[in-house]
Amino acid sequence: MIMNNLYDQPLYSPDPRQQDIADGALIDLSQNETIREFWKYPFACSKAVWECIETASYENRITINEMLDSISTWAERKIAERGDADVATFHAMIGARLLHFKLQLDHGDEHECKRVLTLTFVGDD
Repeated sequence: MIMNNLYDQPLYSPDPRQQDIADGALIDLSQNETIREFWKYPFACSKAVWECIETASYENRITINEMLDSISTWAERKIAERGDADVATFHAMIGARLLHFKLQLDHGDEHECKRVLTLTFVGDD
């Protein structure tokens, strides 16, 4: 996004996803060991997805890593079926609930090719 005043630095505003992480709208999972085993790009999920994972972990005595493994496994399967699509929608069990997820690959802007993955619920935009 170009800033209004071209004389102010920087010319481009900060990555909006980083601001969403700082604001708590997205949860950065890039350092989680399970996520690092599955994905090579930075990975974040929406606050709603994270709250669902935390609640299910508490209620069902399932570790967060077990749930992230399940989500990643189902996402990988859907990606393998569809090929190189930048968006994969799939269902995965979180605790006792079958939920509909969307995993989106963002390539970054034209000046900086920085790929990132964002996990949300289908319908959350």
